[in-house]
Amino acid sequence: MLNWWLILLIVVIPIVVILLAVYILIFFQNKDDAKSDIGYKVIFVLAMVVGLGSVLLLPYDVANSPDPTQQTKYNQTLNTQLMWEVVLWMMAALAVVICPFLMFFYEAYDPEKPKIGKQIAHGIVSTLIIFVIFALVTGLCYWKVGVSQIKFEAFATGPQLLPVTNAGILNNGTYEDATLVINVTFTTYCMGMLCFFGWIFFFFYGGVGVTSYPIRKLLAFPKRVKRIGSSRFTQEMAIILAKAEALLELSLQLQKQCRSRISRQNKSKVNIIRNEVYILEAQQNQLIWAYTKAGGSPFIVYGGLAMHIICLGTGIAWILHIFIYNTFDADPF
Repeated sequence: MLNWWLILLIVVIPIVVILLAVYILIFFQNKDDAKSDIGYKVIFVLAMVVGLGSVLLLPYDVANSPDPTQQTKYNQTLNTQLMWEVVLWMMAALAVVICPFLMFFYEAYDPEKPKIGKQIAHGIVSTLIIFVIFALVTGLCYWKVGVSQIKFEAFATGPQLLPVTNAGILNNGTYEDATLVINVTFTTYCMGMLCFFGWIFFFFYGGVGVTSYPIRKLLAFPKRVKRIGSSRFTQEMAIILAKAEALLELSLQLQKQCRSRISRQNKSKVNIIRNEVYILEAQQNQLIWAYTKAGGSPFIVYGGLAMHIICLGTGIAWILHIFIYNTFDADPF
């Protein structure tokens, strides 16, 4: 008999996870990209579902496996091994092929000269390089080793008779270092290599980011944008308007000069004006934000400060823990 409760969970939970991933996508997406880049959004939702599925599948696998020491009416179980293989290979495809291709495809986009063929070629070549490197490293390691080696301390004991005055037997035990060798499948070995490379990237991007982000926020806290009054807002907006009018006049002059042919000197002027426009837009947005949204609840402002201090302390404690454990072999347990 099958456990229908587990079957219901395997149907309902993926739907909930998909809805959660779609909600996160809608909440964090840019309003300008709401109706574009559908392919990227589908891959994002798929990656979120696979990532959450790999976490939720572990307790599901435990619940699906019956305890052999206890009698139960559920004598049949679901094929969670097949579920693991599907989820893990989807993670491998996303990490090695799909996500790198989309990243390089988007990186090759030129807004001035959009060429879809160039983007596809750049994405395929770059992804092929990553795939070949990963396949060679994984294949050679599996061919040469292909096993899991687990070191442990083997305990050996033997009975030893005590003198006649102390009747009894004493066990004389000794320890020796040993290694347990377990053959693994290619799927398991491939996932292990993904975890190996993943930990390296996590060390640089995750570990450094967890520490540097609170430091940057703490250093920026005294210089944070504070709320301004209406009079100062009017003055600053007048300055921005004057700069915008000057840039507009320069742009009209350049437009007259570039009607027949755009020289290299005029191209550099166009780029300078474009950068100035970007800077002016950023100043305007910052000014509007300071007038309408800056300040706010002190719980949010100083609560964020407290959270950054806690995160920084956690990062420092993490670094000290790794250093002390690896240097002095100190085990708190």
